[in-house]
Amino acid sequence: MKLKRFLLRYYPPGIILEYEQGDDELTKPVDLLALTPDTDVDVLLSQMIREQPLLSEKRKPQLEKLVNKLIDKLEENADQSFYLFKILRAHILPLTNCAFNKSGDRFITGSYDRTVRLPPAPARPPRRRRRRLPRARGAPRCGAADAPARARARGSRAARAAV
Repeated sequence: MKLKRFLLRYYPPGIILEYEQGDDELTKPVDLLALTPDTDVDVLLSQMIREQPLLSEKRKPQLEKLVNKLIDKLEENADQSFYLFKILRAHILPLTNCAFNKSGDRFITGSYDRTVRLPPAPARPPRRRRRRLPRARGAPRCGAADAPARARARGSRAARAAV
């Protein structure tokens, strides 16, 4: 068995060991579910090295960096607060999938009951209609610079007024 690299997993906190055994590439997760900002990193690293045959003392500096990154992430997320916004009861059985659109205002769900649901879009405020301003008599419709020339070519009243 030869250790190739470490992969960091932020939630749930852990480190994944990627290693070779013969011709196969395998992974082994090391869960750090009890990790808190108050955790003694040296004690944790010593315990990991004792329990995992893939880890050795020479890998301790790399492991220490990874564990400190996880602790920093835990401290960063400690300030976040979440609350229950809405409960949707669209399926009979638990959800298996949920996908959001790019803007995050629509989503689709799939369930063990073999149904797919697309909840109704949130109500949007009605579109305001543009109010047309009354046109002055004889004014060109498009406002282009050559409108008086076109009107003269047609011989209209607007052409006589423009001259």
